[in-house]
Amino acid sequence: MTDTDTHSNLSESLEDYIEAIRNISLEKKEVLVGAIAQYLGVKKPSVSLAMRQLKQRDLVNYKQYGPIQLTPTGEKYADSIIQNHTRVKNFLITMLHMTEERANEVACRIEHIMTTEEIARLSNVRKKI
Repeated sequence: MTDTDTHSNLSESLEDYIEAIRNISLEKKEVLVGAIAQYLGVKKPSVSLAMRQLKQRDLVNYKQYGPIQLTPTGEKYADSIIQNHTRVKNFLITMLHMTEERANEVACRIEHIMTTEEIARLSNVRKKI
């Protein structure tokens, strides 16, 4: 998977699940369906369906009622998504003077439609000004 492909392989929703798993795993020892549901504000059956889809793509290790772990490929994917989110958020805060809360909200949407290369250019714009 190349960086360019990262955002074309999964739906926005599945990217959000990957990002949620990674963020939860940084705070808690185990990631369970209920924690993901709470984090994303969705129902547990939606999480279970998404986990099956991510498992088919070899991005998570998942067994019903068990803890969820990102595979090495899933971790790489999640880290790329989080890095892109952070870059966009920082650009919005620095250049457009958005509050952190608003920048987070906007970054969540933008990260899904821009490629990694386009997002990297945001950092270059900040450096030139």
